[in-house]
Amino acid sequence: MLAPLQTPVADALFREAALPTGIRVPILLRAHTWAAISRALWLLGWSGSGESLIETRSRAGRAADRLIYYSRERGSVALVAHGVINLLIARQLRARGWQGRWVTRLGNWSSSTFIDEV
Repeated sequence: MLAPLQTPVADALFREAALPTGIRVPILLRAHTWAAISRALWLLGWSGSGESLIETRSRAGRAADRLIYYSRERGSVALVAHGVINLLIARQLRARGWQGRWVTRLGNWSSSTFIDEV
Protein backbone atom coordinates (compact mmCIF):
# COMPACT_ATOMS: atom_id res chain seq x y z
CA MET A 1 0.00 0.00 0.00
CA LEU A 2 2.91 2.36 0.62
CA ALA A 3 4.48 1.87 -2.80
CA PRO A 4 2.38 -0.51 -4.92
CA LEU A 5 4.75 -0.41 -7.90
CA GLN A 6 7.82 -1.30 -5.83
CA THR A 7 8.97 -4.70 -4.65
CA PRO A 8 9.43 -4.64 -0.86
CA VAL A 9 12.77 -5.77 0.56
CA ALA A 10 12.74 -7.70 3.84
CA ASP A 11 16.11 -7.50 5.56
CA ALA A 12 17.03 -8.69 9.07
CA LEU A 13 19.34 -5.68 9.32
CA PHE A 14 16.22 -3.60 10.06
CA ARG A 15 14.73 -5.94 12.69
CA GLU A 16 13.73 -4.55 16.06
CA ALA A 17 16.24 -4.45 18.90
CA ALA A 18 15.73 -7.72 20.75
CA LEU A 19 14.54 -7.86 24.32
CA PRO A 20 16.83 -9.87 26.58
CA THR A 21 15.39 -13.11 27.87
CA GLY A 22 16.36 -15.35 30.71
CA ILE A 23 15.30 -13.25 33.67
CA ARG A 24 14.81 -15.83 36.40
CA VAL A 25 12.62 -14.17 39.00
CA PRO A 26 9.58 -15.97 40.45
CA ILE A 27 7.30 -12.95 40.14
CA LEU A 28 4.14 -12.93 38.07
CA LEU A 29 3.87 -9.75 36.03
CA ARG A 30 2.00 -8.78 32.89
CA ALA A 31 3.83 -9.23 29.59
CA HIS A 32 4.15 -5.48 28.93
CA THR A 33 5.64 -5.01 32.42
CA TRP A 34 8.27 -7.69 31.72
CA ALA A 35 8.95 -6.05 28.35
CA ALA A 36 9.55 -2.69 30.04
CA ILE A 37 11.83 -4.27 32.66
CA SER A 38 13.73 -6.17 29.96
CA ARG A 39 14.17 -3.04 27.83
CA ALA A 40 15.38 -1.05 30.85
CA LEU A 41 17.91 -3.77 31.71
CA TRP A 42 19.03 -3.84 28.07
CA LEU A 43 19.53 -0.06 28.07
CA LEU A 44 21.60 -0.45 31.24
CA GLY A 45 23.86 -2.97 29.51
CA TRP A 46 22.38 -6.41 30.24
CA SER A 47 21.46 -8.35 27.13
CA GLY A 48 21.55 -11.94 28.34
CA SER A 49 22.54 -14.05 25.36
CA GLY A 50 20.99 -11.61 22.86
CA GLU A 51 22.29 -8.65 20.92
CA SER A 52 23.71 -5.93 23.16
CA LEU A 53 22.96 -2.22 22.91
CA ILE A 54 26.45 -1.66 21.47
CA GLU A 55 25.88 -4.35 18.84
CA THR A 56 22.45 -2.94 18.01
CA ARG A 57 23.90 0.58 17.62
CA SER A 58 26.48 -0.84 15.23
CA ARG A 59 23.73 -2.61 13.26
CA ALA A 60 21.75 0.66 13.17
CA GLY A 61 24.79 2.32 11.59
CA ARG A 62 24.90 -0.36 8.90
CA ALA A 63 21.14 0.03 8.43
CA ALA A 64 21.51 3.80 8.00
CA ASP A 65 24.23 3.22 5.41
CA ARG A 66 21.96 0.80 3.55
CA LEU A 67 19.06 3.31 3.59
CA ILE A 68 21.36 6.05 2.30
CA TYR A 69 22.52 3.75 -0.49
CA TYR A 70 18.93 2.86 -1.46
CA SER A 71 17.88 6.51 -1.30
CA ARG A 72 20.69 7.67 -3.57
CA GLU A 73 20.13 4.77 -5.95
CA ARG A 74 16.33 5.11 -6.17
CA GLY A 75 15.61 8.71 -5.19
CA SER A 76 13.73 7.87 -2.01
CA VAL A 77 13.09 4.99 0.35
CA ALA A 78 10.52 4.04 2.97
CA LEU A 79 11.39 1.91 5.98
CA VAL A 80 8.70 0.12 7.96
CA ALA A 81 10.21 -0.97 11.27
CA HIS A 82 9.77 -0.79 15.05
CA GLY A 83 10.44 1.84 17.71
CA VAL A 84 13.89 1.25 19.20
CA ILE A 85 15.65 0.39 15.94
CA ASN A 86 13.94 3.38 14.30
CA LEU A 87 15.34 5.65 17.03
CA LEU A 88 18.84 4.24 16.63
CA ILE A 89 18.75 4.47 12.82
CA ALA A 90 17.45 8.05 13.05
CA ARG A 91 20.36 8.95 15.31
CA GLN A 92 22.78 7.43 12.78
CA LEU A 93 21.17 9.29 9.87
CA ARG A 94 21.49 12.61 11.73
CA ALA A 95 25.14 11.79 12.51
CA ARG A 96 25.67 11.36 8.75
CA GLY A 97 24.27 14.82 8.01
CA TRP A 98 20.66 13.97 7.25
CA GLN A 99 17.99 16.36 8.51
CA GLY A 100 14.92 15.12 10.37
CA ARG A 101 12.93 15.44 13.55
CA TRP A 102 15.15 15.49 16.61
CA VAL A 103 12.63 13.39 18.52
CA THR A 104 11.51 10.44 16.40
CA ARG A 105 7.86 9.55 16.84
CA LEU A 106 7.23 6.22 18.56
CA GLY A 107 3.48 5.69 18.35
CA ASN A 108 1.79 3.05 16.22
CA TRP A 109 1.69 4.00 12.55
CA SER A 110 3.80 7.09 13.19
CA SER A 111 6.37 8.27 10.69
CA SER A 112 9.47 10.42 10.42
CA THR A 113 11.05 11.94 7.34
CA PHE A 114 14.77 12.47 6.79
CA ILE A 115 16.32 14.51 3.98
CA ASP A 116 19.90 14.40 2.75
CA GLU A 117 21.18 17.97 2.99
CA VAL A 118 24.70 17.07 1.91
